[in-house]
Formats: sequence, C-alpha cells, structure tokens
Amino acid sequence: MIIIKLTLIVLAVFLVGCSTFSKVAIDTKVVNDDGYTKVYNEQVNFGSYTFGDFEFATNNKMYKRLRSNQIKVKDVLFFATTVNPSYTYYVLHNPKNIEPYNTHFDITEATIGEHRFVMLVSKTAPSYDRDFLMKNIFPNKVD
Repeated sequence: MIIIKLTLIVLAVFLVGCSTFSKVAIDTKVVNDDGYTKVYNEQVNFGSYTFGDFEFATNNKMYKRLRSNQIKVKDVLFFATTVNPSYTYYVLHNPKNIEPYNTHFDITEATIGEHRFVMLVSKTAPSYDRDFLMKNIFPNKVD
C-alpha cells in the first residue's frame, strides 16, 4: 500500500513538473475590448492587448490543437496564434530560463509586482504587430 501511494505521489509530481503551462494559466481570460482582444489574469495582475484574429491556449489540450511548431516552451501563461499573417506568441510567467528561445523569438520582459512576464513573439511576425504586442503588456485593470 505504501509503495502504491509513493508511486502515485512521484507520478503526480512528474506530471505537474513537466507541464508546459504555469499553474495559474487556467485562470487566464480572453475578452473583447474596444475592437481589440484583452488577455488577463487577475491572480497575477497581468493584462495585455492583442489583435482580434488570434486563437488562444491556456492549457495543454488547447495548445496541442493549435501549435504547429515543436519548440518546447515552459512556464506558459498563454499561447496565441494567427494565420494571416501566420505567427505565434507566448507569454511566460516567472520563467526560469529564456536563453533557448532567442533563436526563434523576439523577447520582451515586464515585471508587475512580484511577477516576471516574458513575451516571446515569432521572428516571422510583422514589425508593426510585434511592436504593438510588446508595448501593450500592463498591470491588470479589469473593471
């Protein structure tokens, strides 16, 4: 009986430790706001604006359906993808290491309170889109 309990505990730790998404990602919401899409997470005081043509993932099931690359990304708060023009971006919550992402993404960081957020935008994104996304990370102000 003890061996079964230990095995279950180790398995649970392994599954949680290997998750692509941050533990708070499930609380991330996506809403329309004055012609844009607002993505926010009240638990970590995060918010950002993006364009309305994105699809979003805040869990592994949605992510597997949407992603087209095989790049392994961890600590994801949310993932977004669009098709015209085709590119993706991620927002990470308190990531431990962002070095492996330098090759594929343009990177910007924002610290909001005690939380560090890193935005990874595909290098294939148009410069206007990339600049807009990277300038619109802000402390969450949900009314």
